[in-house]
Amino acid sequence: KDFYPEDILDGNVHALLALLWPLVYNSYPVVFKPVPEAEARKSLLEWSRERAARHGVDVDDFDISFRDGAAFAAIIATCKPELLDFASLKVCSRLAVLSSSSSHVLLL
Repeated sequence: KDFYPEDILDGNVHALLALLWPLVYNSYPVVFKPVPEAEARKSLLEWSRERAARHGVDVDDFDISFRDGAAFAAIIATCKPELLDFASLKVCSRLAVLSSSSSHVLLL
C-alpha cells in the first residue's frame, strides 16, 4: 500500500511505522530477531524519541507526536543529515514538512 503525508496527519499509525522502518533498517545494518509486537513498538518509540530529541522535538507516542511533521523530519535529519536541513523546515507547513520528509524516506 502507498502512504501519503496526509495519512500521518490523520493519525494513521500503520503508515507512520511503515515510513519509519526504512530509517531504522538503514541505520542499523544488522540482523533483527523477531520480538512481540508490543516490545517492538516500545523499542521503536524509544529509538524515535532519542533521534527526534537531537533536534529538540519531543516524541511521546506514534499519534499526536508525529502529526505536525516535526518528529518525522527530525528523525530523518538525524539518520540522514545529508538529505534534510531540519532548521529550514521549521518555517514550512505541517503538510510541506511531511511531504518533504516522506519523499526522502522513499529514496532510502
